[in-house]
Amino acid sequence: MANENIDNIKKDLQAIKLKIDELEKGVDSFGTESKSNNDQPTNLIKQGVSFEEKRKEIENEIQKTEKRIELICERKKRIDSMKEDIEKQEREAKTPEERREAEQQRRIVEDERNRIEEERNKKEAELKLMQLQLKEWDRFYFEKSTWDPNFEKDLNSVVLEEEKQNLLIDLQKIETRATDLKNLLHDTSSQREVINKKLSEILSEEKSVEEEIKTIEKRIALGLPEEETRKMEKERKLAEEKRRFIEQTRWEIEDQLQKIETVYSQIKAEYGVLPGDIANIKRKLEIVNKKMDEHGKKNA
Repeated sequence: MANENIDNIKKDLQAIKLKIDELEKGVDSFGTESKSNNDQPTNLIKQGVSFEEKRKEIENEIQKTEKRIELICERKKRIDSMKEDIEKQEREAKTPEERREAEQQRRIVEDERNRIEEERNKKEAELKLMQLQLKEWDRFYFEKSTWDPNFEKDLNSVVLEEEKQNLLIDLQKIETRATDLKNLLHDTSSQREVINKKLSEILSEEKSVEEEIKTIEKRIALGLPEEETRKMEKERKLAEEKRRFIEQTRWEIEDQLQKIETVYSQIKAEYGVLPGDIANIKRKLEIVNKKMDEHGKKNA
């Protein structure tokens, strides 16, 4: 492949970077939405929800978050292990090129480790907030005045209807979010294929120029006339400059591949929990509908 094609790969790489930035913003927007829904204190005393149901709901969220933190910690352990292996490669590198490649890999791993650390801190903050919510809910329940059964009976229909409407709104939000995440997941997967294709092209270029350098060095070793040798040395220098340019391009492509893998993992993790959330809301709707039917029969 000629130099012109390498320049085209560089241009394509710029478009790839812009696309990844766009995908990252899409992931961040979901993260912001989740933060506004989950991190901000909400009105804990919600009509139409019994103490047992509300307490169980908060406990389930706490368990889910604790499990997520465990998974994050496992990922951090794997990243730390990878970092140790790369640092060993740095120490044992026999050439500047090998050391440079190991250093580039270490930077990528360090960035991923920092991102995981930030994610863990965020989840731990969410966990503390929910634990506080649970304490506040318990305090409210045990300190509130005795509820008037007659008053509760009169409001039963209104409360159940309000609960049903709130659940339907929550269901619509989650289903819309699931659709958006599914589309984003498809876009990210397509972009990953594009990057892998560019990586294959640049690796082919790198192999070609390495073979070119080997051929030139073999010709120089033959003991050619001085003028011919100088010409070969010049060609070798040009080929080495070309190889450095290709290596730099490969590093950039590998960086973008790492970023897109991170984005893909984030989206997949977010999308993976939504079916369970949807099923949970539907189960609650079934319970509410059953209560409404029972209440209607009593008043018939």
